[in-house]
Amino acid sequence: PDKPQRRRGGGAPAGIARLVWLARTVARHAFAPLSKAATRGPEAHLAFEDARWWVVPSCDSVLVSNAEGSAALLHRRDPVLFRRMLWTSIVLRWRILARWPQLKAAYRAALPTVTSPETWARTFGVDQPQAGRRKK
Repeated sequence: PDKPQRRRGGGAPAGIARLVWLARTVARHAFAPLSKAATRGPEAHLAFEDARWWVVPSCDSVLVSNAEGSAALLHRRDPVLFRRMLWTSIVLRWRILARWPQLKAAYRAALPTVTSPETWARTFGVDQPQAGRRKK
């Protein structure tokens, strides 16, 4: 398609519908093969304002225009990459949960330093004169 398609209606899934949508989408992205149309080119062309988080995953391949309409980005579903990244995210989450007591203790111990005005001043360089401003 030459021009982005505008989609009407259909808001984000909520409540139980969101859980059903998530389960169906994860299963599809992990195990369903790509459609033949998706391997030839984008199945759809969406305007950026219509490329919502619940719309883009419904396509195997979709071209999304940027806000100015001067460029577009191709999103193509990749089941192998999806499974690998899903597994990585599960493993990382397990690691965080396993180390949570130590991480919590370390963060709490560092909290006075992390949130001190001196740390913020160093982080954002407010103790340095800003470019283009005269020192008073």
